[in-house]
Amino acid sequence: MDNKTQTGSGLFRTFRQLFSLRCTTKTNMLIYAIRQIPLIKHLLPGDLYAAEGFKVMAYILVLIWEVIMTFLVKFLAFGGAVMLPLIPLTEIANEKNALLLQMILFYTLFGGIIRTNFFMSDNKAEVAIKLLRMDARDYTLATFFYFLLRLAVGYLPLTLIFGLVVHVPWWICLLLPFAFAGTKLVFARLEIAMNETVGITFSDKKATWFTLPALVIMLGCVYLLPMFKLVLPMYVSAGILLAMIPLGVLCIKPLLRYRGYKDVTVRLIEVTQSVVEQNKNMQKNAMRKQISKDAAKATSNRSGFEYLNELFIKRHKSILWSATVKITIAALVVAALCIILVIRVPSFSDNINEWIMRGLPVLPFVLYGINRGTSFTQALFMNCDHSLLTYPFFKKPKSILALFRIRLREIMKINSVPAAVLGIGLAVLLAITGGTDNPINYAVVLLSPIALSMFFSVHYLMLYYLLQPYTAGSEMKNGLYGFITGATYAVCYFMMRLQLPTLAFGITCIAFCVIYSVVACVLVYKFAYKTFKLRAG
Repeated sequence: MDNKTQTGSGLFRTFRQLFSLRCTTKTNMLIYAIRQIPLIKHLLPGDLYAAEGFKVMAYILVLIWEVIMTFLVKFLAFGGAVMLPLIPLTEIANEKNALLLQMILFYTLFGGIIRTNFFMSDNKAEVAIKLLRMDARDYTLATFFYFLLRLAVGYLPLTLIFGLVVHVPWWICLLLPFAFAGTKLVFARLEIAMNETVGITFSDKKATWFTLPALVIMLGCVYLLPMFKLVLPMYVSAGILLAMIPLGVLCIKPLLRYRGYKDVTVRLIEVTQSVVEQNKNMQKNAMRKQISKDAAKATSNRSGFEYLNELFIKRHKSILWSATVKITIAALVVAALCIILVIRVPSFSDNINEWIMRGLPVLPFVLYGINRGTSFTQALFMNCDHSLLTYPFFKKPKSILALFRIRLREIMKINSVPAAVLGIGLAVLLAITGGTDNPINYAVVLLSPIALSMFFSVHYLMLYYLLQPYTAGSEMKNGLYGFITGATYAVCYFMMRLQLPTLAFGITCIAFCVIYSVVACVLVYKFAYKTFKLRAG
């Protein structure tokens, strides 16, 4: 009884320490990100980290964000992987409730193999176990049980709402999240058994030989079986899922008694560190090889910064232009296939014409995916600015602005090629699928992708100059930069769901891109000489 009490108190104490560490880390990251904003960083006191009132407010914001993410991530996962595919699949297999539970069943079972979240070997585990000297057993169990709590709480409203919509009994909907947690417990117990018998875990690189096939089989069972009208009866799927609850409870005791946590976690952390270091070296070596291939051909007759830029572009031609060439070829192939499809199957014409006339809001996400802004700025820093920023002449406002204009011209060239192909392809498709009464639509369809490519070119280069996210060791460390790039992705993603007339969306899009580009250039002109510098760490 005393041992159980000590075990429970130890886990609870570790959980409180981990939760406090998690919130404190995110709070400091939030304060750091706020202090990176050029316009307000000088208005904030230098001892902001020690200001209790502000720290409490940031702590509350982090807790609110933690709650929001608990439900938001589950909603996106459940909605995207289960509910969206359920709609077309029910046209083949009519029983919505049985199909829903079967999809959940396969996702749950195979998800237990692919991602148990039991033995963790990330940076947080390294800090907690190696640096803070936390007990490996208490850390693993506290982290795992917190994961199970968020799993059950996050999925509970989703299984109730979506399950009741397709007429799954309410008591099954209520118990499903606990079945998810029970499945994770079962596979955590199997992971311990596998480690004891063959010496590997699901987190091991050596275990990918069965996790990858499991992923393929899972997707096949989820999506292919309904296409062949192979659907288990609702209560069979429900019975298997609900059986995981008592099985999971039975697995708790072996998890608490296992004594090999320290050996496993330390080994996994060392393996992870080794793999990360190998990947970094491979990336650097690959980049050096690509540069060395083009270095002998790198000559220029220009002078000043134009000379420097032309050498950089020629030395990095394979890095900067190879992906653009491939994307352009892919865009040409897709456009050609669409044109052939419309000519051979005229019934598709109306659908494609209607999509072009109302579906252009998908363009920001497409252009976001194919723009080369991040790779361009990364190559700039790693193989040019990393060294040049150590020289005083390079930090002068006139030098920074002169090179910014040159680089903006180059990245716009790189991004505009596939954008132009995309715009021409859409204009041609619009013409051969029935056209439009307003000729301005052709210009809008043609210019919108080019304007968006200009936006992303300016956007990423501006962020590079105003926030300079790379450290002297070429690591990206800037919370505000990460937040803005993440927000950019989120906005582009949610715009795909809009249905707007081409003329209204196109003109608004072009106007916004032009105005944003002007404002961005002004901000660089005003602040870049202060913000564009090497980071210590």
